[in-house]
Order: sequence, then C-alpha cells, then structure tokens
Amino acid sequence: MMNMDANIPAIELKQLSCSIPVPDGIKRLLRGIELTVAPGEWLGIAGTNGSGKSTLAKAMAWLIPPASGEVLYRCDRVHTAGPAQETEAGTKPFVQMIFQNPDTQMLGETVYEDVCFGLDNYGFPVADRHRLAMDALERTGLAALADSPARFLSGGQKQLLHVAGCLAVQPDVLIFDEATAMLDPLSRQRLLQTVRQLHSEGTTVVWITQLMDELSECGRIVAMDEGRIVFDGSKEAFFYGESGAVFSGAAAGDEKAQLPAVLWEDGSEPSSAASAAKAGATVSAAIPGAGVSVTGPDAAVSAADPAFPPESRGSTDAMIGKTSAAAEDKKPPLPVCEQLGFPLPYAVRVAQAMIRQGCTMHPLPFTIEQLGKAVNL
Repeated sequence: MMNMDANIPAIELKQLSCSIPVPDGIKRLLRGIELTVAPGEWLGIAGTNGSGKSTLAKAMAWLIPPASGEVLYRCDRVHTAGPAQETEAGTKPFVQMIFQNPDTQMLGETVYEDVCFGLDNYGFPVADRHRLAMDALERTGLAALADSPARFLSGGQKQLLHVAGCLAVQPDVLIFDEATAMLDPLSRQRLLQTVRQLHSEGTTVVWITQLMDELSECGRIVAMDEGRIVFDGSKEAFFYGESGAVFSGAAAGDEKAQLPAVLWEDGSEPSSAASAAKAGATVSAAIPGAGVSVTGPDAAVSAADPAFPPESRGSTDAMIGKTSAAAEDKKPPLPVCEQLGFPLPYAVRVAQAMIRQGCTMHPLPFTIEQLGKAVNL
C-alpha cells in the first residue's frame, strides 16, 4: 500500500454527474457531486434504493465514466468525462470494489484461482503471484480453503474471497457496495471484523449500506437522495443531532431542487425555507437546537421567512446554533437520520431515551457494547 500524504484526498470528486439514456430522453443518476475521501478514512454512504449511492460507488471506482465532472485519485491519475481509461499491465489498481451479490463475483474454479485472477489481469510478476495470493487468503482467514471449489463456500466466505481478491492486487481504497446485504448475521460480523482489521492497517474504506447499525464504524457519513448528497457530517450529527453536519440544497433555479424537510417531533415544519429554495431563492439556515446548517450557493434567506431573524441572515457561520423565537416552545427536531427516513439503531434509541431522562453520556454510544460502557461509567 502506498504511503499517502494525509493532507491530500485519496479520492476527490468535482461536480460529478452521471446519466443514462432512457426511452424519453436522459435520466440523471448523479447531480453535481462534490466529495473528498481522506487517506485512511472510513466513510459511510447511506441512501434508499434509487438514491444514487451505488452509481456514486461505481463512479468513484471508475467502473462507469461520468457525463461531466472529474474523478481524481491521489496517485496522480486524473479522470475526466470520456471513455474509461485502461490501467497499464503490472500497475496495481488504486481502488477495488466489492459488490452486493457474492455469487456474481466469482471468476476462478478454486479459492486460490479466484484470488489469482486479479493478479493475472493486472499483470503482476509471475514470481510474486503465489505469495500475494496466499497473503491475501491468510488475512481473510481462507488460507486453509485455498484448494477448495469456490462454489461450495458459504455466502460470507464468498464475500471474504472477493475481499481477498481485492487485497491481493494491493489497492489503497476498498469500496463495499452493500456487501453484507445478502449475508446471515454471523457472516456479516465476520466480514465487518475483517474490514475493521484492514482499516486499522491503513486501508481507506468506503462503506455503502442501508443498515444503520453498520455506520457505527464510520468516522463520517454521507447520505444520498435523488442523485445528490443531502448530508455530509459526523455520525454524532447523523444520529444525535450534534454539530458538524451540513445539508446541501440544490442549485437555485433547478425546478426539482428541494432541501430535505426539517421536521419537528410534532410533524410540523419550522420554516418555509424549502419552498423558497424550490422557487429559486438561495437558502442557508440553521436547524434550531441541532447545530446543523442548511446551505445553498449563497448565505441569503427569504426575507418573508419568520423563522430566521434578520441578524442571522447573510452568514452561515453566524447562523449555526441560533434558534428562532417561533421555535423556542417546540420540541427539538428529529435526528438527521430520521429526517432522511432511516430507522435509528437500537442502541441510539435507548441512549436518546436515557438522555431525555437526564443521563449524560460521553462519548455518545452507537452500539450495544458502547451503550453498556456508557451506562456503567
């Protein structure tokens, strides 16, 4: 694995858009994505079916070319819109991707042959292939099954085999596209344990999922909806409403532009910001009590919106943490996770209930194990 400067992004996407032809025209799958992935980061990407998260993953791995925009890799390979570029023989890939269905990714008759496929495909020296293949199998716990038929492995073992195949070619970034979706709980935990170990050794991980409890491993979470990034922030902000999160509205003038709804616990909306954005106004506003910023291209807010006082307009930074008089007598807003339609993990729901009863928890728990430790402190 190459030694990367921590100050330079492992992957950077600039105004990335992807489209496909459909009978009545062009369907946009990704819309102006701006995203960076830091070296050694574990980035979680969440989204419902059709939100664009898998398309984003494939674009990051350069499996599909963008319609516009750029994909930049830290290893100085810069991809712009156009035909996919071939990797030179013998050059290790920067990114590898593990898909959802274990049975569609097998290419070798035996476990060993399957791992060797990538080494052959990328032109690694013949003298190094056996060592690299067996090292990858050792790291994933499959070395004892090297001569076994790959088709006889369990679903979890097949996913670990695909991880081994990716590890053998020594990428810097591993992307997992709902890799646990078709696994039983035990196989799922075994895969996550392997990924934790790889991450601790310096591998950059992009983890795509609809299972909220899996995001506890991530240092940062991105949420997708209708081909856009609608949330980019910490897991504390995502699950508990702590500061450090940003909602990003679409550009002004886009007829389909609409900021994610900000809902109070009683179901009402604190302002007409989303309506203003849809009408073409640029919007930037803080979600009261959550330290969350809703931003558009500018820092202006509709003057007709009573939820945001005049002194808070014009500066996003000045607005973070402010509350309006109209919202003071209402309950705190729902966590960002729930605003986006995802269920909270059980440990987070229990922790929130305890916090409402006056308990103090630091750090905030995301798993049952972390909750147990927080309660016993």
